[in-house]
Amino acid sequence: MKFLKKLQNLPLRTRKMILWLTTGILGIIFFGIWIYSLQQHIERFQQNYQNKPIIAPFPKIEIPEIKVPTFSEEEIKEMEKEFQKKAKELELPTSTTQTLKNQ
Repeated sequence: MKFLKKLQNLPLRTRKMILWLTTGILGIIFFGIWIYSLQQHIERFQQNYQNKPIIAPFPKIEIPEIKVPTFSEEEIKEMEKEFQKKAKELELPTSTTQTLKNQ
């Protein structure tokens, strides 16, 4: 009780300094305890999962081989003729230059 009476009788500036010093010291102590606890958790985590994968392995997916057809010049010309016939039937532009002009 005598300590509190002496503390209460000190000037306001001195009481504030004592308050901030004790707050700072307690803050440093709690911060140290938190860092130590964090270090312990990390060490336990590393020991528990040292040889175990944390993330499930990605399943192996086989991608099928896609064969792209190759056409001879004659086949390409035939396809172009057929395309032009269908375009005339449907009244579509027959070449890319016509579509660019229309835009």
